[in-house]
Amino acid sequence: MIEEEVEPPAGSSTNASPPKPQALPATPLPVDYNLFEVGTQDKVDPYMVPVVIDGANLLMEIDTGSALTLISQTTFSALWPQEKSPHLESTSIRLRTYSGEELRVVGRAVVRVRCGGQVEEDLGLVVVGGEGPSLLGRDWLGRLRLDWREIRMLKTTLDTPDTLEAVLAKHSSLFSDELGTIRGVTAKLHVSPGAKPRFYRPRSIPYALRSRVDQALQKLVSEGIVEPIQFSEWAAPIVPVVKRDGSIRVCGDYKLTINQVAQVDTYPLPWSRHFCITC
Repeated sequence: MIEEEVEPPAGSSTNASPPKPQALPATPLPVDYNLFEVGTQDKVDPYMVPVVIDGANLLMEIDTGSALTLISQTTFSALWPQEKSPHLESTSIRLRTYSGEELRVVGRAVVRVRCGGQVEEDLGLVVVGGEGPSLLGRDWLGRLRLDWREIRMLKTTLDTPDTLEAVLAKHSSLFSDELGTIRGVTAKLHVSPGAKPRFYRPRSIPYALRSRVDQALQKLVSEGIVEPIQFSEWAAPIVPVVKRDGSIRVCGDYKLTINQVAQVDTYPLPWSRHFCITC
């Protein structure tokens, strides 16, 4: 919450009743109105809009609860060199937070603002002491026609990197280039009684694919998927499949060997009506 007070003009009677709080622009405002929260963090991230103030780029927070547009003295000094900074005029404006603390007003400057494709002259910019957010208040909102679709897009763009980095860091194992493996489990294949091992010699591979097939096999070995052996009673030929990117997928033609004698667990597939009955 904020209160804006105007000091009485010089020479006025001290016995006269104090003037009521006034607001800029001239439209009367409530005595208390929102400017920004001190020492708190909103769960909803603010909406930001890029503007160019007297040639300096600044990303400002849209605050429809603030009657005035203001920046901190730290931001003011960082935007312009001292010889090129806008002229700060003394002002009688007093700003108070919702808790009654008074903000030190350094001054007020009249600036030229470019936002998107529009340019506005003679906009008032209040500079307060210390550090704090750059707030785009209702005085500027009344003259700048903002494209809210672009603002929402900008907010999404600003928020996405942090959110994406957090997700990637939390689930780093899922996005690793390494192949996931099941540990502590041994798979067994059961064959029919009396089944005889079947050994098939390798098929010839086109010369144009040999180097890529060798690379694919070496990758499988390095990832621990397969391992070379010297002897075996079972052997199935491989079938190299060319992917869209030109790499090779190595497939085993097991329909000639183990698939013919393997004991496969069979069970009836459920019907959709069975699921409806149990719901």
